[in-house]
Order: sequence, then C-alpha cells, then structure tokens
Amino acid sequence: MTDTGEALAFRPAGTEDRGFVLGLAPETGQEPNEAAAMLARDTVTMLERDSERVGFIAYRLTDGCGELTALAVTPACRGQGIGRAATEWAVEALRGAGARRVRTSTSNDNLPSLGLLQRCGFRLVAVHIGALVEHHGSEQPGWHGIPVRDELVLERTVSG
Repeated sequence: MTDTGEALAFRPAGTEDRGFVLGLAPETGQEPNEAAAMLARDTVTMLERDSERVGFIAYRLTDGCGELTALAVTPACRGQGIGRAATEWAVEALRGAGARRVRTSTSNDNLPSLGLLQRCGFRLVAVHIGALVEHHGSEQPGWHGIPVRDELVLERTVSG
C-alpha cells in the first residue's frame, strides 16, 4: 500500500519491461551497460499501480547477504510512498530467501534516497570517499547542486 492508500502490485520483470527499465535506470545513477548487467544478474521486480508501471526494484542474495541494487520510481509517482513500499517488499523477499542482512548504496548527493533508506531502518556503515569520481572519471553534477563524489553504504539487519 502506498501513502495515498492505493495498492501497489509487484511482478517479475519480463522481456517486455526491458525498455522501461533501461529508460528509468539513469535515474538510479546507472549507465546503460550497468543497467543491462543488472537485468541479466539480479532479480528485477516491476512496480505497478492500476496496471501501470510506476517503477522497479532490483536485488540479489549472495552468501546470506541481500543487496538492493536499484530502485527507480517514475518522476510523476515520487513522494507517494512507492519507494518505501518497494524497499520493504524487497527486504521481506530477501529475508524469506535467507538473508540475515541487507545492504545497499547511494551517492552522497542523493538526499531523497538517503532519507528513504534511513526511514526504512537502514544505517550508514561505510563511506567510500571519491569512489564515484573514480568511477565516472570526474565529479558529476548531482541532486540539489551537490557534486557526486562518494558512495554511501547502508545496511539493515533482518531476522529470520
């Protein structure tokens, strides 16, 4: 359920969703090749409201640790609780698959993501100073005029 009281549906991404995911993936900071690799490697779940795609979430489980690898919500649907509902849904899916903890990361400029993750119980566990400058080859412009420089890693412990 979203903040607006509307039901949110979750379904596995199919080949028909590839264009939608690749089109929305830059909103997550992913480059096209990274988004294509995510589709091949991770579990990608579509978020739908009233049979309309409103976003996706991607995650994977490795050695008992879950990882949220991407979350994107269409611009028109942001601020309605869809990201929070999707994050909680994915954490539960990973818990059900045996995860004892769930990790994710965001960039230093992405204040909406940082706030969402902390409201969902994630705690900051590491900062990789300069990692995104190294990845992109230079500082990139980011949200709210904040230069993209560092990767922030967050984690949430989940019980079985």
